[in-house]
Amino acid sequence: MCFGSGYYHWAPDGERLVWDRLPMTLAFMGVSVALLSEHLGERLERLLLAPALIAGIASVLWWRYTDDLRFYIWVQLAPFLAILVVVFAFPGRYTHRAYLLYGLALYALAKISEGYDGEIYSLTASSLSGHTLKHLLAAGAVLVLYLMLVRRAPLPGQPVRDPGGEFALKPGALGALKPREAGSSRPRRR
Repeated sequence: MCFGSGYYHWAPDGERLVWDRLPMTLAFMGVSVALLSEHLGERLERLLLAPALIAGIASVLWWRYTDDLRFYIWVQLAPFLAILVVVFAFPGRYTHRAYLLYGLALYALAKISEGYDGEIYSLTASSLSGHTLKHLLAAGAVLVLYLMLVRRAPLPGQPVRDPGGEFALKPGALGALKPREAGSSRPRRR
């Protein structure tokens, strides 16, 4: 995502905005399908991943060629709302599920700050725009999801199941990415 966003922000224009929005949309759709399949069943990933990615690409292309953002907005809003409903309606299988809600809250704040770009810029005496705040909040949402994945463990009494298809993140899969203690070649234990 950073390359597309960097490319756009280096010299912002309509052509480059496609390369800003496309990677973000693909990442968001992939994460959304992963979170939904984790709560609703492993088969959902195989059924939804390709259509979700295609819908994400189509939404960016639709916006690009029609100047109509409604499909693009829907592609971001529908999975967000679906994840929110699923978190409250279905039991989780792992600890640290509250982190998912924190991540969703940060993402919602990011979208709101984007909508109030000028107002935030005025309120902060021209030192911070809503667009900049959006990037910071979105990065915070990604950090919270990363922390959830690193720290979580299966809940007691939950059957240990394969959490999805070949691309699913298994518990402990990110353990190799944990910060290492000085002089140690192993990941830190918590």
